Order: sequence, then structure tokens, then C-alpha cells
Amino acid sequence: MGGMTKVATIIRLTTIHALLLLAAVILVPRLMAATPLKKVRLAYSAFAYANPPFWIAQELKLFEKYGLDTELVYVSGARPIQAMLGGSIDVSQVGGAATVAAAAQGADVAILGTIFTRLNFAVHASAQIKQITQAAAADLKAQHEAGHKLHEQGMALFTQPTVDPVAAEALRQQMLARHDQASKRVLQAMLDISKVLTPEQRQQLAERLKKRHEMMRRHHHERAELDAAPR
Repeated sequence: MGGMTKVATIIRLTTIHALLLLAAVILVPRLMAATPLKKVRLAYSAFAYANPPFWIAQELKLFEKYGLDTELVYVSGARPIQAMLGGSIDVSQVGGAATVAAAAQGADVAILGTIFTRLNFAVHASAQIKQITQAAAADLKAQHEAGHKLHEQGMALFTQPTVDPVAAEALRQQMLARHDQASKRVLQAMLDISKVLTPEQRQQLAERLKKRHEMMRRHHHERAELDAAPR
């Protein structure tokens, strides 16, 4: 008789546990569904290959799964940092340089994750390269200022009651000569740098410059499509 009572008690406890488990399975999702989602504004700074994480998570409803009601907004360039500091967005996918610069100035920002696992650039710290680039920059700055003066002369010539074609042609020749001088100075700097770098370093530099050029070209194309889209 005592054995039967013990078995009955065990059955009752097992039944109670099963009912509690069933209630948890039924009620917990309902309670979670009843909990209001936290609204969060997310920003991405470019239509580029490095920006899919936010889009993918949004499409798969991963944010909603973890209690977030998210809104994706496009904010170009380094402006997402300014928007975060101003409170108009909460999280942004933006370049690390802008974040580090803001933190260095005292902004309360933090990097939570990165797309790349390593730095995709190299630093060439030769003192000769620095000297070459500084000298070239000084020369090109002077040529740029000369070009600005030629531009002003052209505007003054164009606004005269009668435009002198001979003077206009002479000015055009001066502009061509200035462009030619600037092109030669850039080429000379490249040749000087090529003497400092090894062939392997020059190949790596060329590949990185090519990738950067392609990325900038895609970005400009995407921006042009965005600007042309009806609003």
C-alpha cells in the first residue's frame, strides 16, 4: 500500500512538472511577443561590399528576434558620427578612422565590431619618401596657386565688353603649360619614389591603389544613382 502511494505521488509530481513545462512553452513566447520592442535607428555610410551585415540582419529579422525595432537610414561619409553624437541615430556602420578621430576629441563612442580581421594597407616609413612627397606637394601647391590666378584672368577676360580671341588663346596656352608642368612634377615624384621602394613594394602599392580607385569609382556611381533616384 505504501509503495502504491509513493508511485501515485511520483505520477502527480511528474504530471505537475509536465503541466508547468507546457505552460512555459505556451506562455513565454506570448509574454516575449507582448514585450514592446526597443526602437533603434541604424545608419550605414555607403552602398558598398563592406556594408551587408545591417541589411542581412534586417532582412532575416535578427534584430526583432532580440527585441529591437530597427530602422535603417543612409548617412554618407563621416556624418554618421555627428548624427550619433547629436542623438538622431543610435548605431552606425562607419569607417574606423572617423570613430577613432571622434574618440580622440573626447566623444563617447565605441567600436563594437569590425568587418575585416586585418588592416588592408601597408605603411612605408622611409624618410626619403617623406622628403620626396613634401617637396612635390610644395611645388604643386605653388602651381595650383598660379593656376588659380590664370582662372581669374580668364574670368576677367570673358566678362569684358568684347572678348579678345588672341588674349584668350594666349591664356589657354599658359593653362596648358601649367598642367604640363604639374604632370611632369607628379611623374618625377613617382620616379623618385620608385628608386626607394623594392619591386615587390611597388607591386603591392600598385595593387592597393587599383583597388582603392575601383572602390571610389563604384562609390561615385552608387552616389550618382542615389541622387538621380526620384524622391
